[in-house]
Amino acid sequence: MLKAKLALPPAQPMSLSRPRLLDLVSGSLKRPLTLLCAPAGFGKTTLLSAWVNEAVDRPAVAWLGLDEDDSDPVRFFDYLRAALQGADVGVGSSATAPLSGAGSPSPKDRMASLLDDLTELDHPVVLVLDDYQAIDNPELDAALTFLVEHLPEHLRLIVATRKDPQWPLSRWRTRQWVAELGTDQLRFTPDEAMAFLVRSMGLALDAESARTLAARTEGWVAGLQIAALSLQRHVQLEGATNLAQVATAFSGEHRHLIDYLAAEVMRQQPQMLQDFLRKTCILDRFSADLCDAVTERTDSRQMLVQVERANLFLRRLDDQGRWFRYHQLLADFLREGLAEPERIELHRRASAWFESEGMGKDAIKHALAARSDADAVRLFRSLVEDMLARGELPTLLAWLDMLPASLVRRHQDLAGYRAWLLFMSGRTVEAEEYYALTGAPDVAESSQEHKGILFALQAFLAITSDNPARAIELSRQALDQLGSSTSFFRVWALFYQGLGLLRTGLPKPATEMLRQALELGWAFGHRMTALDALAHLAPLMSAQGQLREAQLLCRASLERCSPSDEAQAPISGLILIPMGMLAYERNELHEAVELLEAGVALCRQLGNLYHTLAGECALAKVHHARGAREQAWNALATAQDLADRSRNPRRQRMVRMAVADLQLREGNVAAAKQSFEEIRAAVESSIEGQLLLARLLLASNHALAALRMLAAVEASCRSQGQAGLLVTVHVLQALGHRANGGRSATLGHLEKAVSLAASGGYVRPFLDGDGALAGLLRQVSSAAPAFVGGLLEQFRQPANEDVVEANTAGLTGTQLEVLRLVSQGLANQQIATRLVITLGTAKWHVSQIFEKLGVRNRAQAIAKARQSNLL
Repeated sequence: MLKAKLALPPAQPMSLSRPRLLDLVSGSLKRPLTLLCAPAGFGKTTLLSAWVNEAVDRPAVAWLGLDEDDSDPVRFFDYLRAALQGADVGVGSSATAPLSGAGSPSPKDRMASLLDDLTELDHPVVLVLDDYQAIDNPELDAALTFLVEHLPEHLRLIVATRKDPQWPLSRWRTRQWVAELGTDQLRFTPDEAMAFLVRSMGLALDAESARTLAARTEGWVAGLQIAALSLQRHVQLEGATNLAQVATAFSGEHRHLIDYLAAEVMRQQPQMLQDFLRKTCILDRFSADLCDAVTERTDSRQMLVQVERANLFLRRLDDQGRWFRYHQLLADFLREGLAEPERIELHRRASAWFESEGMGKDAIKHALAARSDADAVRLFRSLVEDMLARGELPTLLAWLDMLPASLVRRHQDLAGYRAWLLFMSGRTVEAEEYYALTGAPDVAESSQEHKGILFALQAFLAITSDNPARAIELSRQALDQLGSSTSFFRVWALFYQGLGLLRTGLPKPATEMLRQALELGWAFGHRMTALDALAHLAPLMSAQGQLREAQLLCRASLERCSPSDEAQAPISGLILIPMGMLAYERNELHEAVELLEAGVALCRQLGNLYHTLAGECALAKVHHARGAREQAWNALATAQDLADRSRNPRRQRMVRMAVADLQLREGNVAAAKQSFEEIRAAVESSIEGQLLLARLLLASNHALAALRMLAAVEASCRSQGQAGLLVTVHVLQALGHRANGGRSATLGHLEKAVSLAASGGYVRPFLDGDGALAGLLRQVSSAAPAFVGGLLEQFRQPANEDVVEANTAGLTGTQLEVLRLVSQGLANQQIATRLVITLGTAKWHVSQIFEKLGVRNRAQAIAKARQSNLL
């Protein structure tokens, strides 16, 4: 991380104090956003630098100077978090939580996570984003829009840019949320022009000449500075006798004014200095050591002092004078004059220096600019694993885009990475093209680790393409090549082998693989993949009769993530969703809703679509069990929309299964049959599909056909050790024999179900079966008296007792309770403790309350709630 991007800018040498503008900036902080928008050279950064150094009683300032690389959301939020921490703002790293192949969270969701940490800000802070025009990412524009519209009371935002950002400025102007300083305010007045020319530039000009120059340059700061430099040179060569005449003759209307004046300035400099400027202009930011490496000189420190003294558009980026940059106008002019061979050589030297300093990302940027393909590929391979684990997917894809397509196609690992990244970014057609290139590794060119990574990538792509058998084989090959490595891809390969085994109907070995992925993920620090494994492992353990063990494993994992480690709050969604599913099995419906709602919200932040869909489908089932039919169908409608937009058949089938299940629960057998028939060919070989079909047959009065199917399912569950699923199988068999008049068989299967269910506390298989089971349960109570007694008690409870009436603001029952605690002055941690939820969940509920009420802070939320009779 380049500290110069975060350092508060020092006072610029030779700059002019402009009290009227300093007052405008200070006064603008009454509004959430201050926007400085003007073309290059109008002194935006200089003004903010002066305000930082001269303003009286200014708030704490978090400064971030942006460049084009910050269009990558992970990089942007890394720097944004660091800038805030530099201003003593306590923020975690939830906005940059590590990611795996599940996909990236949207920048808006990252911003929501960051805002959770900013909610309790207790002192005024100003966040300055300089050079925002460098950001080219609509999703980051949306994230900053979200920030402005939910800005905490003590935080203000100042943005300097050359063009208006893609934000709803018209709406904000109407609401008086934005203070704007533009070209008209930033222009030099005649008096300021006079003061600048005389005091800062040392020119003995009369007032009339100064006014003429100000008029000719239209108050353009950079234009006036270039003109003054030309006049300084004139004084050096010919004296000051006719200075006023030269100033009056100056024309600010020249078509190529910037090039003309810059050329004049450059022409007047010593050749050695011109050469130094030309060779260093390729650098966005530079130090003396870097300049030495690029220019092959040893006196760059002295040269930079000379450039600064000559006022040649050099800006210090830190108080120590270690890092600098050129004004963009000068840099653009100088780069235009570079010949291609020289430019390539300079970038090559810069790349070598950055690599030697351990700054790989800068090194690859210059290697790509130098067209050093071999170096770029080598650097890419050295960086890719860490960047994948961190989720810096846009940057990786941009680097691959800059490499020749023929080169990427020749290297199987590069083609695999590109296919994976294209899948993640939604460019499925292109992804398939590169996926086709990832065949067996070329033994001649590949190391063992290289081949292992390629096999792991192919395993992911096979899972994505709904080919679990191939994923198993590829994962095994990856593990063979990676051996005892601590690589991210070793954990990845274990995870995808587990998924492949699970999806081919082999739950026992799948459990072992997922356990290994979980354990190694924790050991190696790859939390995202570890918890993705847990999210699949916990339901699998429940199916195997280990409901209590699964709950304990989830709770232990949650302890490792939050609240003690707030930085990982979004990934805790991968734990909360399976915990909600397990709570449903025990008929703990209120807890299930809380866990699933929070888990779905966090998985949305994480960008994990699969688990978001699984959570919505589970939530629909829980809502229906509580009697909240409308909420149940709303959850499935949301899931259906997400699945359809993904265009992923497996995800669409998962939702259709949930739809058929809910239709069957409501007694709409015809609709359930139609929904099931749409997916029957793809799901009827799975146990879940067979159980749903058996229920359909029972509901259609085909008990014998259902019993034949259930006998086969029972045998399969026994052979695979799925004692948890056997509870449901035996309940359905009991219902089938009851419909067929077999009393002895009915009680026999019901007793088996009770015996299996009691140790784990499986309740829902009985409640989801048939109300008539209550009478039969009394006859098998000897198998587990206390358990059956509890079951009978729950049969007597009304289904809708847990439903909370909706309110006009759309707040859930939990959010109403959180709102009540907010009104009592409780902090997020206190709310979490009171409601027995994680800190991350409490923060998310507070954020949702703000959004639903259309407010930006707690005080506004309380006032709005009282107006709406919510308190």
